[in-house]
Amino acid sequence: VLLALLPIINIVISAFLKSNGPVLVAELTFDNFNKVWRLADGPLKNTLLFTTIATIMCAVMGTMIAYIIARRPSRISTLLDTAVMFSYAVPGIVLGVGLVIPYHNPPLALTGTPLILILAYFIRRLPFSVRSSVSALQQLSKDTEEASINLGAGPGMTFLKITVPLLSMAILSGALLTWSNTIRELSATLVLQSGRTTTVSVEIFNEVANGNFGTASALGMTLIVLTFLPLVLLFTFMGKNEEALV
Repeated sequence: VLLALLPIINIVISAFLKSNGPVLVAELTFDNFNKVWRLADGPLKNTLLFTTIATIMCAVMGTMIAYIIARRPSRISTLLDTAVMFSYAVPGIVLGVGLVIPYHNPPLALTGTPLILILAYFIRRLPFSVRSSVSALQQLSKDTEEASINLGAGPGMTFLKITVPLLSMAILSGALLTWSNTIRELSATLVLQSGRTTTVSVEIFNEVANGNFGTASALGMTLIVLTFLPLVLLFTFMGKNEEALV
């Protein structure tokens, strides 16, 4: 456990050390966080916005796709399940190149725009929401849903009023996984981003490449906090219940 925590401990300590390029001096300072404050209206805002939109899209679409896979088994649903999981197997940099080629020229010139980054995050992280909801649906009996339909509610109303509430914890769990993995996405972002769509992970990469390890550590610490923030909020409002993550 200590070996696993050493990189995080190193990042936290380095974030508060005075840096002279690649050299860290044993002197505590908050200067490294000045770059973080300056990036609040740029990469930091982009990171939070793109991650939030992609997470919501994955939660909504993932729940509906999971319902089709688990409750409407057929060749089409099997093909859909395979297609969703295939996107998880594709490396991020390959996905980035694959999106640049068709969306580089008009009328769908999306390269360098927020839309193409959100699309990449959605494709990459959709399997988290799908698999989380499929697993929950496979453990739930169809009796409640069938009773709702027998009492006059249509399939759509049954899905919204019965199925979605029963899947609430699974949807939340998938959203947490989506958020924590999307917010630190780098490989696809490097290929698809432009100056106005730079994210925190790209800024960390640039700072390390320039030898500014102090600034990179401060940005890294910020990213760690943003990654764990949903988990902290979950435990705060719902208690330390392990079932919330199952």
